[in-house]
Amino acid sequence: MFLIIAGLWVWVFVPTWFKRSQEKQLEKTSSIATRTEIKNVKAASTKSSISKLAERNYRLTMTQRFFTGLAFFAFAATISSIFMAVSQIFYLIFSAVFFRNIYQFSGNS
Repeated sequence: MFLIIAGLWVWVFVPTWFKRSQEKQLEKTSSIATRTEIKNVKAASTKSSISKLAERNYRLTMTQRFFTGLAFFAFAATISSIFMAVSQIFYLIFSAVFFRNIYQFSGNS
């Protein structure tokens, strides 16, 4: 019984295993060739100077917009803080106490 199963296993599964191994090797070599071909195509197709300039201009514009928004909110926070300090003396006292506590808890006694 075991000899029949072992014989069947050798007759069916071993050739399929070799065949699958050869297919994997073939697939691996073809995928490596495809990747190298894609690399070569990407290297050959360089960007034009106009597209590089447009990309740089876009990044510069986005950076300008970000820092403009940041400056606006910083200015608005400064103005509101000055207004609160002038209109309510407790705001100034509590903010000073708050910042003193933060300074102490940060280890800078």
